[in-house]
Amino acid sequence: MPSKIDLTNVDVMALQKALTPRLTKYIPYSPTPKQRAFLLMNDVKEILYGG
Repeated sequence: MPSKIDLTNVDVMALQKALTPRLTKYIPYSPTPKQRAFLLMNDVKEILYGG
């Protein structure tokens, strides 16, 4: 059983910022969870994303 973790508001805000991709004018809609995960992969040099 997982233990409860208490986060401060600052921790929650930092976590939300880290898990939110930077949206631009070229992304006019809210990405799906898979697309959001793809957009968060900033440090990866090559990504294969297929359908």
